[in-house]
Amino acid sequence: MTAASVQDRDGGRLALSRGKTVMPSMVLVWVGGVYAGRLVGWVAEHCRMTLDVVGKPKG
Repeated sequence: MTAASVQDRDGGRLALSRGKTVMPSMVLVWVGGVYAGRLVGWVAEHCRMTLDVVGKPKG
């Protein structure tokens, strides 16, 4: 959990790195579009996980 003033993508770094520490077997995480961009590469490099950015289903 982070303060409301922290951007989602910045809080994502903290949450995902902590999550990897707690669950080292975690290798794939589905995330919303707000997490697309630089976070995907950062997580791949630093956490050795894949972020799969998913969109809202049509309809």
